[in-house]
This record gives sequence, C-alpha cells and structure tokens, in this order.
Amino acid sequence: MDMHDRIMTLRLQKPFTPFRIRLADGNSVEVTERMSFAVGQSSLIVARAALAGLHVRFEDIASIDVLAPTA
Repeated sequence: MDMHDRIMTLRLQKPFTPFRIRLADGNSVEVTERMSFAVGQSSLIVARAALAGLHVRFEDIASIDVLAPTA
C-alpha cells in the first residue's frame, strides 16, 4: 500500500483514529480530526491551530503512527 492509500484509509476509517506523521527530517505532526487535513495525489495539507497549513509531500513521510482513539 502506498502512502496515499494509507492516508486515505486512515481518513475514511470510522470512527476516525488520530495519527502522527513522522517526516524524514525528524519533524512530526499529529492529525487529530478528520476535517483537519486534505489529501491530494502527491501530498497532503494539514491545518494547524493559529498557523498556516503544513504542506507535506508523500515522499517526505518516513512513517505513520496510529494514536489511541479519542473518546
């Protein structure tokens, strides 16, 4: 499964389960709500509170960690 398919699977999962994207440069971003990110063919945009959206290319993602479901 490629990164696009993995992220789309997480986006469509019911109930939504938060996840963390670890980037190749060592940074990471948590995605805690289904509506806080948009997926394109080669990248995604993650909305962050009080900041501009973060543009992430799939090729820059090192791993995706599923977090504990929210209540």
